[in-house]
Amino acid sequence: MGSMKRFVESVSIEMGLNGFISPEVLVESQRRLDLQTIKDFQVVRHGIEYPDYFQGCGVCFTPFDYVVTGIGDLEIEALQDAIEQMAINHRIDDKDFERIEKECTEISENQYSTLDYLADNLADNVDIETADSCWYYVSIRYSL
Repeated sequence: MGSMKRFVESVSIEMGLNGFISPEVLVESQRRLDLQTIKDFQVVRHGIEYPDYFQGCGVCFTPFDYVVTGIGDLEIEALQDAIEQMAINHRIDDKDFERIEKECTEISENQYSTLDYLADNLADNVDIETADSCWYYVSIRYSL
């Protein structure tokens, strides 16, 4: 019960007598929630793979600390999936995400779905049911 009383007292002190949070407390709260920035990154375009055969992607023997991999029917969807995973894992500034997307203009311009790509490049050898389980894979290695 003592810890609950201390919690209530600390909230009362932060809220002040008028029920509003003081500017000092807001500044301190924001400082604790500061966004991280990406120091360096590398986008790895793996191409189209079956989920059973994708070997993964790591950071071993690279200068990077983290890696995320996204999948999608379009390559841009795979890139956006990887960026979403970065956002889930870290509080990263939106400007860094925009910088990654900006540097990946050739991915943005590739609007070729996996099924279209396989149908055009493998012609009659494409089994639609098998090809439907293929995905684009894009990884992002990065350091904060």
